[in-house]
Amino acid sequence: MCAIHVSGCCRNDSVVSVSVPAFEKEISSDPVQLLDVRTPEEYVAGHIAGAININVQSDDFSEMALNELSKDSTVYVYCRSGRRSLTAAEILAKLGYKVVNLKGGIIDWEENGFPVIDSKIVGVYEDGNDGSTLVISRNDGEYYKVELSLFRLTQLIGQGKLSGNTLTFSAIDASGEPICGEILIEGNNAKLIITTSTWEYLPEGTTYKFERK
Repeated sequence: MCAIHVSGCCRNDSVVSVSVPAFEKEISSDPVQLLDVRTPEEYVAGHIAGAININVQSDDFSEMALNELSKDSTVYVYCRSGRRSLTAAEILAKLGYKVVNLKGGIIDWEENGFPVIDSKIVGVYEDGNDGSTLVISRNDGEYYKVELSLFRLTQLIGQGKLSGNTLTFSAIDASGEPICGEILIEGNNAKLIITTSTWEYLPEGTTYKFERK
């Protein structure tokens, strides 16, 4: 595990917990695996730059972690106050990961004067097979703007609402008919499923898979 020899560092078996200054120094030195284990709603409200989001309260947290994270390098985890991230760190350690947990969470991070990203742009995703793109950004309040550019098919702009890690949205096609869908966000991946459509080129059940750019 990375060598951290600073004050404010404590160990709980195989999990290392460090204070904000030590955590900031470590994640700034090289490209690292930085994991925000809060809810998607908390993540989009503001997170540390470079962090991906996997909700530790999700039933499939371990499965998503195994899909998204490499065991070849240390995983740095944080949450709001340090409690959930410590739980996540212990789960990851049991899965074979090297883990460093941020004591005090993002609350202490901000109190120490370090910035967070207010996710006006929640995510820009791309289908690596054909170049289709998906942009999700936050409108005022609880609604999200969804911009779809499906290769050789159409461009759609809709509005949706997030529940857990699923964004349900609706848009209007060129003929004025509704097109609705669900976007399932898992780590750096987003899966789009068309749930309502009268357009023969984009029938109900059509699925696209995107990766965050």
